[in-house]
Parts: sequence; structure tokens; C-alpha cells
Amino acid sequence: HKSGQGTVPGRSRKKTAMTSRQTQLNRLYEAFNQHDLATVMDCLSSDITWPNTLDGGLIVGREAVGAFWRRQFEIVAIEVVPIGFAALPDGRLSVSVQQTVSNLDGLPWSDGLATHIFSFDQDGKISSAVLS
Repeated sequence: HKSGQGTVPGRSRKKTAMTSRQTQLNRLYEAFNQHDLATVMDCLSSDITWPNTLDGGLIVGREAVGAFWRRQFEIVAIEVVPIGFAALPDGRLSVSVQQTVSNLDGLPWSDGLATHIFSFDQDGKISSAVLS
């Protein structure tokens, strides 16, 4: 066929970016569920903004987010499993997750679907999250 015929300009680049980001987020969720904060932190930009689900507001900075998660792990057990990914028109990635929150004895407090929307910086690191 003729060069360029049957392709949409930029489509493969966007698909590659989404696949790369999907792989990164799968790695993030797996590490988070194992409390492997070193791996989780490697996925985050240095100036990330993350919702403070314990106290409200936003947490800014990789180290502050790590401290928040360490504190959260002392209070509750959370398992988050991605079940679907969708690229948004503005470049963010929406992830549907199955989220289970239990007390430290394993008694469930909540179990349901949630949506996490991630933004990425120019280096492909996660720069912000919206959790709902």
C-alpha cells in the first residue's frame, strides 16, 4: 500500500504512550498493594499532587506522598486492582479499579469500584491524581 495510507497521524504514538502508561500504572498498583514504596515513589514526579484521603486537601511532593502512604498503611489495609484503562482527550489516563479497604485485622470496611485519573509529566512520571 502507499505510505501513510490506512493510518491516522499520531495514533500509534498515542497508543504507545497509553500502553507505556498502563504498564507503569499496573506496576504502581502492584507495588502499592505490596507496600513497596520504593517502586511506587519511582513512578511519581518530584512535585506530584495527590489527594489526602485521610484529612482532606492535597499533598504536594513525592516525599510527602510517601509519608502519607506510610501513615495510611498503619491505619488501614487497602488493595487496589486495576480493571480497565481509558485515555482521556486531555492526555490523562482514567483507571477503573476494584478497591477493598479493611481494618488491620482484615475486616472489610468497603469494597467497590472507584475511578483514578492520572496526569503525567514530560518524563512520563505521574504528576497528579484524582480519586473518586
